[in-house]
Amino acid sequence: MGFEELISELHKQSEAEGKKIISAAEKGAEKIQEQSREKTEESLRAAKKEAAAYVKQESSERITSARLSAKKLVDEARDEAVEASLRQVWQKFRSDSLGKGTYGDLLNRLIKEGMRELGSTDATVYVRDEDRSLASGFRLGKLPAEYSGGAIIESSNGKIRVNKTLEETFAQKKGALRKQIYDKLFRGEKMKGKKAKSAKGYGGYAGKLRSLLTFKPLVYGYSNARVRAMRTSLFSRRQAEDLLRMNTNAAVAEYLSSRTGYREDFANMPMKITDEERVELAVSRNFSRTAQKLLQITPEQSRNTLFAFLGRYDIHNLKTILLAKKLGKSKEETSHLFVPAGNLGLPELQGMLNAKSSDELYEAVRASGFGSEFLSSASIRHLPRAQIKAVLQNPDSDLARLEILISALDSYYYEAASSSVQPGERDAAIIMNLLRSETDAKNAITAMRLKRAGADRKTIMASMVDGGNFTKIQLEKMAGSKSLEELVPLASSFFISETGKAEFAAAEQKYKSDGKLSHFEVVFEISLARRSLRTLRRSMMSIGAIVGFLFLKEEEMNNIRKIVRGKALGLPNERIAEMLVLVG
Repeated sequence: MGFEELISELHKQSEAEGKKIISAAEKGAEKIQEQSREKTEESLRAAKKEAAAYVKQESSERITSARLSAKKLVDEARDEAVEASLRQVWQKFRSDSLGKGTYGDLLNRLIKEGMRELGSTDATVYVRDEDRSLASGFRLGKLPAEYSGGAIIESSNGKIRVNKTLEETFAQKKGALRKQIYDKLFRGEKMKGKKAKSAKGYGGYAGKLRSLLTFKPLVYGYSNARVRAMRTSLFSRRQAEDLLRMNTNAAVAEYLSSRTGYREDFANMPMKITDEERVELAVSRNFSRTAQKLLQITPEQSRNTLFAFLGRYDIHNLKTILLAKKLGKSKEETSHLFVPAGNLGLPELQGMLNAKSSDELYEAVRASGFGSEFLSSASIRHLPRAQIKAVLQNPDSDLARLEILISALDSYYYEAASSSVQPGERDAAIIMNLLRSETDAKNAITAMRLKRAGADRKTIMASMVDGGNFTKIQLEKMAGSKSLEELVPLASSFFISETGKAEFAAAEQKYKSDGKLSHFEVVFEISLARRSLRTLRRSMMSIGAIVGFLFLKEEEMNNIRKIVRGKALGLPNERIAEMLVLVG
C-alpha cells in the first residue's frame, strides 16, 4: 500500500471514528441535557415547594405579628384607660378629702391611727401650715410640700415615722384599686363579695375610695380605650396617596375589598352598578357600621348626645335628596350617596327619594321621627309650608330659597347637638367649641356661595346658622360686602394658627386663578379635621374622644369618595389631591 493510499485509509478510519465519537458525544449530550432538565424541573418543584412553605410561614408570621401588634395596642389602650381612671380617682379623693366639712375629722382620725401604730402619744405631728389649727394639742412640725394633706407622725427620738398622708393612704390601696377599676371597665364585674370584704377595716375613707369607682369619668374608660384602638385603623396619609395613584376605580375597589377593613362592606352588592358606585356604597355601609359600634360602646348617660351628633347624617341625606333633584340625578345614583347612620333608615330615605310630588315628599319627611321634629322646630317655623313644598318640588327654581331651607336643616342639627351637651359634662367646652367652629365654617362658605350668585344682604343673613363664634356684626359685614373679594378677608378671621392662615391665603390665590370655591371649602374642612383630632387627643374619659373620632371617620369616608368621584370624572391626580383632607 502506497503512502497516499495509507493516508487515504487513515482518513477514512479517522472519519468513521470521528463520526462514532460525535454520535456518542451527541447521545451523551442529549442524556446530560435530559438529566439536566429533570434536575432543573426537580429543583424548580423543590423551589416552588420551598417558596410556598416560605410564603405560608411568612404569611403566618405576619398574621401572628399583626395579632400581637393589635393585642399590644388594645392592652396599651386599656392600661392607659386604667391609669387615667386612677388619676381621676386620686383627684376626686383628694378634693373630697380636703373638703371643709370633712377634712378636720379625717385628719384627726389619721393622726390617732398613726399614734396607735407608733405605740406612743409622745410624738411630733407634721401637718400643712393651714392645718395647724385642726391639729391643736400636738407637738407640730411642717409637712413636706410634696404632700397635699394628712400627717406624718414621728417618734420623740426621731427614729420612727408613720406616714398618714393622703398620698400614702391612697398608695396603700392603689394596687387593689387598679384591679377593681380594670374589672369594672373591661370585665363588667361588680364590686361586691370578696372585693368589698377585702376593703373592710380600711376606715371611712376606704368606702369613699370604693364609691369613687362609680365616678362619672371612669364610666368612659372602656369606650375611650376602644375608640383609641379604633383610631389605629383609620386610613393613613400613605394609604390615601396609594388610592390616589391607582389608575382606575376598579383597582380602588379591589384594594379596599381585599386589603382593608372595608372587605365585608363589599358583600352583596347590586349587580349593575359602576366601580365608583360600589366604592360609594361600601364606604357608606362601613361608616354606618362604625356609627352603630360607637353607639354600643358609648355609656348610657351619653348615648343621647352621640345620637344627636349622628343627626348630622339625617341632614346630609335630606340635602342629598334635594341636591339630587337640583342636579337631575337618578334614584340609583342618589341612593348610593346616603349615609344611614342617624335616625332615618334606608326604607324611609328610599320612600322620600321615590316621592312623585312635593306633597308626597313633604308627607314622607313629616312621617319620619326626624322629620316631624324638624318641621315643628323653631329653625323652620318661620318658613311658610308652601315655600318648603315649592323647594321640595323644584330645588333648582330658586337658589336662595334652597339655601334658606338647607340653613334651616343645619340650624336644627346644631341646636339639637348643642343642647345635648350637658354643661357639667367633662370636655363640654371642647365639644361646644368644635360645634361652633363647624357652624362658622358653614356660614362662611354659604355666604361666599350666595355672594358669588348675586344674593343680597337680607337673603344671606336669612341663610346664616346661629351658634357659632362669629358675632352678628361679623356676619352682617360678610353679608353686606359688595363682592366676594371683599368678603374673603372677613371670612379669614376663622383661622387662628399660622398654618391655617397660610393655607387660606394659598386658597385665595388659587381662587383668583381658576374661580373655584372648592379651594376655600377644603381649607375649612382641613381646619375642622385638625380640631377634631385635637378633641380626640385631649379628651380623656368623656364623650369628647368619641365625637372626635366620629368626625375623623367621616373625613376618611369623604376622602375616599372624593378620590373615586375625581377618577370617574377624569380629573388629574393633582386636582383630586387638592380636595383631600389629610391630617394626623
